[in-house]
Amino acid sequence: MSIEEDFSFIRFGSGLALVGLSIAAMMWMSQVLATNEFNASYTDLGIMGALRSILYIVLPFLIGYILHKINKKYALTLSAVFMSLSSLTLAFSTDLLGVFLSQVIFSAALVFYWPVAEALLADVFKPEERLRAFGKYSAAWSLGFMLGAIFGGVVGQLIGLRSMFMLSAIISAAAIPALLGLKVRGYSNAKPKAIGMSFFTALIPAYALTLPFTSTLASVLAIVPGYAANIGFVELEIGLMSVPMWFFRVVASIYLAMRPPKNMFHVLLLVGFMMGGPLILNAFIPSYPTMILLLILVGTSASIFYAVIFYIVSAVASERPEVAIGGFESMIGIGFFVGPPISGALADMLGISNLFLLLAAASLAAGMASSVFRQR
Repeated sequence: MSIEEDFSFIRFGSGLALVGLSIAAMMWMSQVLATNEFNASYTDLGIMGALRSILYIVLPFLIGYILHKINKKYALTLSAVFMSLSSLTLAFSTDLLGVFLSQVIFSAALVFYWPVAEALLADVFKPEERLRAFGKYSAAWSLGFMLGAIFGGVVGQLIGLRSMFMLSAIISAAAIPALLGLKVRGYSNAKPKAIGMSFFTALIPAYALTLPFTSTLASVLAIVPGYAANIGFVELEIGLMSVPMWFFRVVASIYLAMRPPKNMFHVLLLVGFMMGGPLILNAFIPSYPTMILLLILVGTSASIFYAVIFYIVSAVASERPEVAIGGFESMIGIGFFVGPPISGALADMLGISNLFLLLAAASLAAGMASSVFRQR
């Protein structure tokens, strides 16, 4: 039996979905807790967004170097462990410092979530099957995120955010048996292939495009929940606001698994306009429906972007895909680290409408810059 045939996608996907539920609850509702209980400013929310990415800047790249020496299921299981610790830390926080600490631990959970799962996929599936596998994988964790948005909003409204985060810790811990039960390759004693500057030079276009796209996504996810709380929406409304986004991310991921795109330039150009358009709309017509539309289009375009760049990166760096993917995830970390604090400060100085216009300009420029893939 081949490793692909022996690999249980159901076990893999269910474990990711359980951890994803807790990640979504943290990603979306921690800002609401900080705003409601500690009067967090947009700058504070931006700092939270940066702290949840602080370890994600370097560690995915370093982990990519050593994953060939580690049984990846153990590394993936650490995401559930750190996610539980992060949720408990936030549940018992007494000030913004405690909230900030929970975000640093949250960053550790993310380090062992997407980068390790994607390296595992690259290890299990052949290059021609990776985009379809990535689509199914994205659908699994996006489904967890959709459930997490509902969970965070409904349960947070019913029993309070702190109790909700305590339940979230239990749910992420429940993923540990599923992830430990995965059948994957153990560590390898084989000497990995050496890589030089040409290896990274080939990845520069993909890495460079990742920064503006992920900075925009990170800024939206960091600012919108607190913005909604500031203008009067309650926990249930804020939690449910993101449900359509995660639903359409599941749909987009399933579609990519069934119909992988052929023209990468057209896809990335579309992503730029999908992000920029609703940001401009919200700058002039801020409302609950337009915020939902913003989240749907920004979230869906992010799913498409990640799948396309994952395919490009793993194909260009076929000799050491785990290193290339680690580098890609580190670039995502930089975008999530830089984008939110800058956007939070700009929102406090210039107003939220002007921030949305600036983010729209960055998205559109990145979409047009994707023409570098015409020659690839």
